[in-house]
Amino acid sequence: MLTQEGCLKRRARLWAALPDSVEWVLISNPRHVKYFSNIWVNPVSFSAGQSVWLHMERSGKVTALADNFTLKSLSGEAYVDETISEVWYDGKNSVDNRDYKQATALKKHFGILDFSSGAIEGDSLPVAALETVTGDCDVNIKLGDVIKFLRRKKEADEVAHLRTCMEVCEAGHRAALDFVRPGVTEMAVYRNVHAAVLEQAGRPCVVYGDFRATNAYLPKAGGLPVDYTLQEGDLYILDYSVILDGYRSDFTNTIAVGEPSDDQRALMNACIASLEAGEKALKAEVACKTIFDICSDTMIQKGFEALPSHAGHGLGLEHPEPPAIVSESTDTLLVGDVVTLEPGNYIQGIGGVRIERNYQITETGSENLSHHKIALQ
Repeated sequence: MLTQEGCLKRRARLWAALPDSVEWVLISNPRHVKYFSNIWVNPVSFSAGQSVWLHMERSGKVTALADNFTLKSLSGEAYVDETISEVWYDGKNSVDNRDYKQATALKKHFGILDFSSGAIEGDSLPVAALETVTGDCDVNIKLGDVIKFLRRKKEADEVAHLRTCMEVCEAGHRAALDFVRPGVTEMAVYRNVHAAVLEQAGRPCVVYGDFRATNAYLPKAGGLPVDYTLQEGDLYILDYSVILDGYRSDFTNTIAVGEPSDDQRALMNACIASLEAGEKALKAEVACKTIFDICSDTMIQKGFEALPSHAGHGLGLEHPEPPAIVSESTDTLLVGDVVTLEPGNYIQGIGGVRIERNYQITETGSENLSHHKIALQ
């Protein structure tokens, strides 16, 4: 759960980044609405997929606009000064277009907006006001781009919420280590993990990711589970996220189905060495390409191919978020980033192994936020 104090800090950072001529902004991206107000439409509700709009004024006033049914489906407290809604469904009359109702509420309350003094997320902003924030001189930078850049620096309430997501995710990993064995299906593992996640969370939540087995003949697989029965010699990649009110965890373990072979142990050890080498290099102002190269070179030194995909990415309200820890990355780590490291390799004749942890970049280096057991057994 985000806090009112955290939302106020994030709003202050936004206004400091915008030119003085911008007196109001209209926010419609659900992630950004959450970021500034703690408003999140419960994805397990009648109004899943609907949005709330925020009208934010430089003076400090924040107004939330939505239809009446959407406002019934909010998850958590809304840190706004005023809430305005149009009746969309009253149980008696036919329903109208929900977006029209939202726009009607906006027009009734604010009239015709003066866009010379405000901005919406798709609007371009003056370059001079952005250089100190993003370091980018692109005249086409949008309000939404600025917000996404500001999202990289996680406030204390965001980190606390991410820790909760990770504790819930850890419960599923513990359950899987005890459950994975020859003869069970991928769907059975998914159900077992999901049950452990729900028990830990204490409420409905979204669980998504890779719940798939690989083997010597099909070393790479991903996505949601299918009705495949795990066989002796398989390697089960469990890489999933738990979303609580928009924020998410994302970390991985690979579990041997039965007794792992020497080659499978060697591949896991190489991935662990790659992760540990990358972890040591996680510091503010370090180029993400450098982190990727360290992880990939370590894999090569252990006798395997270079990393075939990314070594990690940013994490928060989206998946993936900047920065990108990839071979051609132009990103640099910043204090406040929350990132993953997830080295993996997929070798014909052995199978696939991928592992992953989550970290926050601090003033002095990094802090490991995820503490699940990484092991084949």
